[in-house]
Amino acid sequence: METIKFRGLRANGKGWVYGDLIQYGERKSIRVFVPKKLELPQEYIVIPGTVGQYTGLKDKNGKEIYSGDLIKLNDLIGHVKYHGCAFMIEWHDDLYADLLGWEDFKHGKLSDGSEYQIIGNIHEKK
Repeated sequence: METIKFRGLRANGKGWVYGDLIQYGERKSIRVFVPKKLELPQEYIVIPGTVGQYTGLKDKNGKEIYSGDLIKLNDLIGHVKYHGCAFMIEWHDDLYADLLGWEDFKHGKLSDGSEYQIIGNIHEKK
């Protein structure tokens, strides 16, 4: 069974939150459940443009890969996107930043994510 979860940058600037996506018109929030605690879930308003969905894959260091992540494979830099009905990688040449094409995450030769390394995301400058 696939895990469906989202992340988003908190609107108050206090970092990322991970959980269920809740939408109220234009407003988006992430509801976080604390396992094994008898507390009500916490809901955090997030910046709508930063919301990314978990791909179901982890990189070579065991980090979960979300849409919006920048990943590296050898000398290529990729940007993970949800396109149509699948997660895709938009590949760029690291040296020239040229668009090299798209790869379907689930049907590519590295579909388990084990060779990728997350190097950041499109929402934060490192």
